[in-house]
Amino acid sequence: MKKTFHLLLVPILSLLLAAPGFASIVIDFETTDGGFTASAGPNFDAPPGTPVTAAWLYNPGAGWETTEADDNQVILQSPVFIATAENPVLTFQHAYGFAFPDDFVNGGIPELSINSGAFSLITPDGGFPTSGSSGTGGDFIEALDGSRGFSGGFGDSVTDTATLSSLQPGDLFSVRFRAAWDPSDLFFVDPSWGISSFEVTNAMVPEPASGALLLGALGLLGWRRRRASV
Repeated sequence: MKKTFHLLLVPILSLLLAAPGFASIVIDFETTDGGFTASAGPNFDAPPGTPVTAAWLYNPGAGWETTEADDNQVILQSPVFIATAENPVLTFQHAYGFAFPDDFVNGGIPELSINSGAFSLITPDGGFPTSGSSGTGGDFIEALDGSRGFSGGFGDSVTDTATLSSLQPGDLFSVRFRAAWDPSDLFFVDPSWGISSFEVTNAMVPEPASGALLLGALGLLGWRRRRASV
């Protein structure tokens, strides 16, 4: 029975591994919006009635870019992806200029949701910049409720990577980029944050047939492993 099970599972997984896009998701925002969705609202401590004037905007040839406004936050969220192996790696190319170059009042963060759960902070491999000091100090951003994140900056393009070690094969997940501003004068012209490319290894975009087949195969494999451990 064990041999029969593995003989059935191997061709299924082999077919999926050979499918285009299984190994990684690569999106060039200069040529496509990637199916990402944008939303906006007041930041965490904005007074009631704060108008929403900030936004993520898609600019063909450049990518996704934010406008900025006092007491606002903006969110750019990916479609749902499927993890196909452990330790997917997120890589994104971006440029940002929040407030003063040495200030951490305003800023942006990447976040991860697993299986429709709450979003949590994604920390880049090597950590966030730590040269600023404002309010709570260091890389804690006041407008994001004291979260670590990207702030300061002069708008130079940089590439950051983060290992998504909490993901397991078969997990459905989404990544979002969230930026916020406190009530203060604005010192940088738009955009405050721009993202030009996005990549995740060990992941794929689910399709009705291949997604169901993948989840079924991974589920069978997990069930078999649990049975073997009993």
